[in-house]
Amino acid sequence: MIRTGEEARKVLLNGIRQVSETVSSTLGPYASTALFKAPSGRPVVVDDGVSIIRQIKLDDPFEELGASLMREVAEEAQKASGDGTTSAMVMALAMAQESFRLVQEDSIYTTPRNLKTLLDRDLKKALSLLREGAIEVTDDDLVRVATLSANGDEVLGNIIAEAFICVGEGGTVFVKDGLRESPELELIEGMKVEAGATTPYLLKGQREIKLNDCLVAVTDEMINDFSEVVQALNHSVETKRPIIIFCTEISQAALDNLTLNVVQGKVNAMVVKLPGMGSSTHHTAQDIAIRTGATCLSSGLGERIKDIELNQLGGADGIFTETKTVLTRSPPETDDDVASREEELIHEMDYAEHEWDKKVLQGRIANLRGRVATITVCADTDTETIEMKTRMDDAINATRAALKGGVIAGGGISLSRVAERIPEGIIQMGLVAVQQTLAKNAGVSVEEWGYSMAASDEGIIDPLLVVENSVKTAASIAGLVLTTDLLIVGE
Repeated sequence: MIRTGEEARKVLLNGIRQVSETVSSTLGPYASTALFKAPSGRPVVVDDGVSIIRQIKLDDPFEELGASLMREVAEEAQKASGDGTTSAMVMALAMAQESFRLVQEDSIYTTPRNLKTLLDRDLKKALSLLREGAIEVTDDDLVRVATLSANGDEVLGNIIAEAFICVGEGGTVFVKDGLRESPELELIEGMKVEAGATTPYLLKGQREIKLNDCLVAVTDEMINDFSEVVQALNHSVETKRPIIIFCTEISQAALDNLTLNVVQGKVNAMVVKLPGMGSSTHHTAQDIAIRTGATCLSSGLGERIKDIELNQLGGADGIFTETKTVLTRSPPETDDDVASREEELIHEMDYAEHEWDKKVLQGRIANLRGRVATITVCADTDTETIEMKTRMDDAINATRAALKGGVIAGGGISLSRVAERIPEGIIQMGLVAVQQTLAKNAGVSVEEWGYSMAASDEGIIDPLLVVENSVKTAASIAGLVLTTDLLIVGE
C-alpha cells in the first residue's frame, strides 16, 4: 500500500496528532495519569510519556507510521536526558502541523527544502537563546527540580535532591523496592559489591564486620581446594594485614577449611564471590582490581591465585554483611588508574546501543568513584510502587541534568520568551505549544498561567538539557514531515 504527496503527509500527521493528544494531558504539575495493563497482566498507573506511548498501537497502518515517529521522539528524549518526553511530543505535533500548513501553501517560499533550511536556522537560534538564560543550580534549586519532576511530591523531591547533593553530578542514585512505606536514603561511601561473606561464620556472629588495611586478591577463577589460597593467606600473616579474596566460586571443602582457620584466629580473612554471570563477573573483577590496586588474575591467561605474589595484591578497608561488601579507603596511587578506567567506561557508554547497557556502565563509573546513593521505596500495592518508581526515575534524570547543564525558567516560560525572539515559523509554533498545553491541563488561560508563574515566590525551573533535548527531538520530526512525500506499508 502506498500514499503520496499531500495525502501521505495528512495521514502521517493524523498519527502524530492522535499520539500527542493522548499523552499531552500528562504534562505539568496538573497532569493526569494513564492506566494500562502490562504484558504480565498487572495494571500499571503512570504519567510518563514514553511509558504511555509504548502502549499505543493505531489500527491504520499509515497513521501507525506517524505514531512510530512519535515513539522515536519519546525514546530519543528519554535516551538523551531521561525526561521531557511529553514536552517533546507536544512540540512535535505543533511543529508538524505548522510544517503541513506551510507546505500546503505551495509557493516558491514554502517548498520543503526552503522550509527545512528555515527550520534549522530557527532551531539553532532558539537553542542559543535558551542557553543564554541558563544559570547554575543551588541545593534549593535541586529540591525544586526534583519535586516538580516527581509531580509535586515534596517527600520524593527532598530525598532525591539530598541524594544528589551527597553524591554529586558524577555519582549514581539507584531506586529499589523496600519493606517500609516511606522512602529511605542509603549513602555508600566507597565501592559497593552486591555480594557479601560467603558464609555467616566469617562474620563471627555479627550482622556487619569491618576490616581495616586489608590486602585484596582478585581472581576470575573458581577456588577448588584450600591449598590454592595458602600463598595468599601466608602474605596476610607475614604482613599482619587481613585479606579479602574475591573469586567467582569456592568449593565447600575449601571454604570450610578457610573458615576454620578464621574462627581459630590463625588468619583474618574474608571471601566474597563476585556477583553476576559471564562478562558481568569479569567486569566487576576488573573494576575491583583497579579500585584497590590489585592484579586481576585471569585463568584464561594462565594466572592462578595459588601463585599470587605480594605485589599482585591490592589494598582497601572493607565493610561486610551477608549480602553486601563496601570497599573504602583504597590506596591513593590507584587514583590515576581509576581515572583512566572511568574514561574508558564513559567512551563505552557514549557508543552503547541499548539504554540498559548505558545504565550498567553508568553504575560502574559511579561505583569506581565511590559515590552511590540508594533510595528504597514501597507503597501499599505493587501498582502504586511502580507508579512511584516511574516518577522517581523522571525526577532523578531531571535532577542530574540540572546539575550538569544548569536550569532555566520553567512552566513553558523560557520557551515562550525565546519564541518572541525568533522569526515566525515552525520552531516558534512548537515553543509556544508547551505553555498552551500546561495552561489547558491547569484549566486556566495562557495569560493566567503566565501570571501564576511570574507571581510564584520561587518560580518553576526546568533543567536546560532536558528542554534542549525536547526541542531538538521535536524539530527532527517536523523536518521529517516536511521532506516526506511517500509512505509505503507492506500488505
